[in-house]
Amino acid sequence: MKLEHLQLDLRPRPYWQAIDLGYALLRRNAATTYAAWWALWGPLALAMLALTALLPLDWNWVPMMLIWWVKPLVERIVIYVLSRAVFGEAVSWREAVRAWPGQLSGGWFRVLTWWRPIMLGRGLYQPIWQLEGARGAFAKQRRQALGRRGAYGAASWFGVVCAHFEFVIELGLIALLGLFISDPGAANPFTLFAMNAKNENFWYPLLMLATYALAAGMIGPVYVAGCFTLYLNRRAELEAWDIELAFRRLAERCGRFGKTLASVLFVTVAGLCFIAPAPQAWAVECEPPAHVARMLKARGEPQDAEQARIRAQVDEIYAREELRSYECKQGWVPKKKDEVANKETAPFWKSVFDVLSALGDLLNSAAGLIKLLLIMAAAALVFWLLYRYRHVLEKMGLLRKKALPELPQEIAGLDIRPETLPDDVAAAVWQAWQAGEQRAALALLYRASISRLAHRHGIALPKGATEGECLQTAQAALRAMRLNEARYRVVKSVTEVWQAAAYADRWPDGEKVRALCKHWQADLDQVEAAS
Repeated sequence: MKLEHLQLDLRPRPYWQAIDLGYALLRRNAATTYAAWWALWGPLALAMLALTALLPLDWNWVPMMLIWWVKPLVERIVIYVLSRAVFGEAVSWREAVRAWPGQLSGGWFRVLTWWRPIMLGRGLYQPIWQLEGARGAFAKQRRQALGRRGAYGAASWFGVVCAHFEFVIELGLIALLGLFISDPGAANPFTLFAMNAKNENFWYPLLMLATYALAAGMIGPVYVAGCFTLYLNRRAELEAWDIELAFRRLAERCGRFGKTLASVLFVTVAGLCFIAPAPQAWAVECEPPAHVARMLKARGEPQDAEQARIRAQVDEIYAREELRSYECKQGWVPKKKDEVANKETAPFWKSVFDVLSALGDLLNSAAGLIKLLLIMAAAALVFWLLYRYRHVLEKMGLLRKKALPELPQEIAGLDIRPETLPDDVAAAVWQAWQAGEQRAALALLYRASISRLAHRHGIALPKGATEGECLQTAQAALRAMRLNEARYRVVKSVTEVWQAAAYADRWPDGEKVRALCKHWQADLDQVEAAS
């Protein structure tokens, strides 16, 4: 790997900026990358479409699962093209297709088995097997090193975002086709979903598979490119590629001055060394702190002699006092006091660190994140059910009833106090109707209905409410299961008859009034132990 041939400005940067760098890399090599991708993805999609057409309807999910399952193997051809383009090596899509079978070794079994359903950030780890050729324990060590500091979490969330984009594109294609085949008078983007719901059609699985193949064909290379540049960003952080490149450029510039200028500088510096006083030591030598030692140990053994030489140079530079992250000082420390403080504080901070580490491991894994979301959803569902059926808990005595607001004495200009009503309301209404007092009869029936709602069935009616607001309150009580369907129908019928007569001068016939009185007495006037 020749770093001086890099075509990207690789330097440590935030992870989402590193992923965005993948977009620029893909745009620059879009023609070759997508041609190589579709050279494999297209025949695979056609084969799965043919398999879907041959299988029975009960088995039409198998081709969809297969094409999704083997997608990580197709992703390796994108890594092959982009990894060459990063170092200025142009490859054609035919060369990439011919080289693709040789890129499948290493990690393929893990990717296609237990990793496949849960590893959302697999794109960060694919180059470890494919480009570095790491295997076994060394590959595991490399994955742990590259996935630290939230890198795997960024790759996982990027995978979630790409999956949502695939779903949106797939849904948009189906909706677009539905607009064209729906009736001209009613353009409905959900026509295809409605047609499949009415009757299972053999073409619907073909449509779902075709739209998924198109969506994944557009978003798949984007996901691989973003994860690949994230991988390069992590390597630039761990191996200090930017510092090495700066040293190489400096060496190239220095070499242009020639041997004569170098000799003059050497003589000058040598003379100054005899004149100048002896330099002081950079700093007091001491062992690095524990966290620095752990970080150096976590790097593992160098992969080759070149990497070992680069590490030695970087370590020598960072050992200087002005670049070192810790400071060595000599001083006296009370031994007993320090031991007591360590004994008192060490267990506490160790427990805090263990809790934070466990929480980080939980959130960094997709399975743990899904588990946390399911727990939160279950808790929200329990709280919603308790709130939705709180009246049942009140009846069982498990929840204290709210103090009912003061009942109104007058609604829409009508006195609804129970003591102002006759004992037999239905008989009084029918008697007034037969006597020709139609308005008084309907006013009494409506007034009695509102009074029964408020004083007998416990429906809190707002003061000064109109007929429409009273009916809306009754409808809300019906939805909350505090009023049954039969009583609501009586209240609605009485309200409609009263409004039509009082405001529109449309009076009902006697049979309708007699039926209303009968239903009113049978449903609304009755008292139950638990309404």
